[in-house]
Order: sequence, then C-alpha cells, then structure tokens
Amino acid sequence: MLLGDVCSSSDLKKAISVSTPDCVFHLAALKHVDLAELDPYGTYEVNVEGTFKLLMASAGVRRFMLMSTDKSVFPAGLMGATKRMTELAVMSFARHYPKCDYSIVRSGNVIGTSGSALNRFVYQIENTHEVAVTHPGMARFFISNVELASLIICTMLGKNRKHGLSTSYIVDCGAPIRIVDVVRRIAAYVGKKVVVENPG
Repeated sequence: MLLGDVCSSSDLKKAISVSTPDCVFHLAALKHVDLAELDPYGTYEVNVEGTFKLLMASAGVRRFMLMSTDKSVFPAGLMGATKRMTELAVMSFARHYPKCDYSIVRSGNVIGTSGSALNRFVYQIENTHEVAVTHPGMARFFISNVELASLIICTMLGKNRKHGLSTSYIVDCGAPIRIVDVVRRIAAYVGKKVVVENPG
C-alpha cells in the first residue's frame, strides 16, 4: 500500500508507476457539504485539481472510474459543483484518450460511511435529548456500502466501450426517504421515541 496526496502530481505518478494498474478507481474527495462550504479552496483543490492530476497520471491505463454524487445534478452547493466539474473532466479525457474506458458512477448517500449524517443521528439519539435536522421536509436517497461496492466493480468489469466517450452510471437508490422518518426509525431501533417535533 502507498500513502500519498491526491493533490500531489509526484505522489500520483509514483503510485501509478509502482503499481502499473490496468484500472484506476478514483474515490478520493472532500464529500461533506458543510465542510466544503467552510473551505472552498481546499474543496476545489482536492475534488477538481486532484481529479485532473490523477487523470493525467493515469493516462494510459485501460479503465478509469470516477465516484460522483447525486449532488452534482443542478448543484446548489460547492461540493456538488466541484463534483460536477470532475465529471466534465472525465468526459474531456475520454475524448482525448479513446483507448481507455472512462466511467462515472453517481450515487446517493452511502449508509455506514465515515462522517455520515446517520452516524451523527445515532450519536445524538443515544447521548443527547435533541436531534438536529436542517429542514423537516428534507429527503435523501440511500444505498448500502455493499451495494455500491458491487456496482463499482461491475462498472469496471462490464463491456461498455464507446470510443471517445465516458459511460455514466446513475445508481437507482429507490425512493427518497424523509430525514425525519430516518430519525424516527433510528430512535425506535435504539429503544427511544421522538416525542416532540419543532417545526422550526
């Protein structure tokens, strides 16, 4: 295993030269919406510049997969906007390196990942008397980490070759689930109940 910085061209070139991969899975990103808004330059540097540097270092591999997000569709915040820019970068490289199969996987919220709002809800329910939900009408798509990992592997093994084009996969996460309902379910699971809801 090699540890390095996705923003460092030398680290990326070294990783590619040492491992000589056939396939590159690009999952590195600053993915937290709130942290992205607090650090716009850092988010741009990691998500956009890091992706460009990895694409350049990976020129010549057989397959390249970018992990993206449903927040890149009509992005309302910086994280979604930078991830949309990474998708456009992959599409551009697909035109310039037609011998490589480029793919983009868009997913909803992955259950069990680090920094997940679900983990925060569990902590708040177990340790405090309040759960912070930004808006009672907010709903999100969810997928398990096992389902997503299986899809990522399938995209790399599949035969979807289109010369000069990238293939985009949009994960079917089912219907969106209201966050308030998620909180209620978590509370019931740990033996507690939501007794008061503040509409504000």
